[in-house]
Amino acid sequence: GAGVFSHETALAGHGLAQVLPARVHLTVSPAWRRRRVTVPEGVVLHYAVVGEDARGWLGPVPLTTAARALNDCAREGLAPDLLLLAVEQALRRGLATRGELVEVAKALEPYGGIPRVDSDRLVTRGVVAGAGGAAASGPDPGAPPPAAGG
Repeated sequence: GAGVFSHETALAGHGLAQVLPARVHLTVSPAWRRRRVTVPEGVVLHYAVVGEDARGWLGPVPLTTAARALNDCAREGLAPDLLLLAVEQALRRGLATRGELVEVAKALEPYGGIPRVDSDRLVTRGVVAGAGGAAASGPDPGAPPPAAGG
């Protein structure tokens, strides 16, 4: 099959973590390993099968889905702070689900794992950050639950 932009390049395409990769990452079929291809400077080739369920589009440009890009980056050792930020953004924007992020969960396990995210706020390790990004102490365990609707 045709190549697809992947890894940090796909994260940038999805607008995650403001990742600005120094090199373009492209995933091509493992069959390409046998070809004698001159890879341009600034391009990193990865060899893997990328199924239709892991492909997306940015206009006419094929790229891996956010979930696939996050798992690829986790496997390749993307800095944990960038990975965590990208995961938080992808979850909040509905670009990926926790269940899709198996490799990410493994990579972030030493750092507290994948944060819980709901539609209105990010809840991570006892700190609640509102949509404005300001952090406050976690909810008071003795406080009544919030009123319905908000």
